[in-house]
Order: sequence, then C-alpha cells, then structure tokens
Amino acid sequence: MHTKDNTILCSECGRNFQRRDNFLAHLAKHDNNKTKIKCGSCEKVFANNSNRKRHEENCIQKMPEKCKICKKVCTSRRMRKQHELDVHSKRRDYICTCHAKFKQRRNLLAHCKKEDKHVGL
Repeated sequence: MHTKDNTILCSECGRNFQRRDNFLAHLAKHDNNKTKIKCGSCEKVFANNSNRKRHEENCIQKMPEKCKICKKVCTSRRMRKQHELDVHSKRRDYICTCHAKFKQRRNLLAHCKKEDKHVGL
C-alpha cells in the first residue's frame, strides 16, 4: 500500500519503506513467520520467541501498575515496587548508632547530617 508521501506501508507491521525492493525483502520475513509471536502487552510482532521475551521484559517494566496494597497507580513495575517498599514495608534496614531505624539509606544520611553527634557516619 502506497502512502501520500510515496512510501510503501507494510500492512503487517506498519513500517514504511522508500524502496520497493526493501519492502519486498521485508515482506518475505512476514511470510516466513506465519506463526506471529506477539508481545502480550503492546501487540508488537516478533520473528522468534527469544526476541519477544527480551522485548517483553522491557515493555512490561514500562507499563503502569497498581500498588497491590493501596491501589495507587505507578508509572512502571519498578516504581510500584519502590512505592510498596517506601510506603508499605515494615523493614528498617538502615540503623544509626543511636538506634534510630530507617527504610532508606538517604533518610539515615539526612538524620546523621541533622544530628551533630552522628557526623562520623
């Protein structure tokens, strides 16, 4: 299918081509891959399963996710995990010499800066 700017559009994947020979070579790849392997999140098509898996690891990480506890929507899996750790976790792995406990190292460091007696940490 030709577009307005005289490029050829692949109806299988939406990719544009300037030259007909490149388009035909590309189209052959689709014909060789009749069992289309799609990403479960964005429907992108892949020639093999290993390429799909590699793509999905990144694609899924970038999808918005809800916190399992408070249902807050986070922009990615990584941000949801960080939110759950920061807000909902009971763990306090960072302990000051004065026995104050913190969830994050940065909070311990801020505490130490604020307290003159903790300057050596």
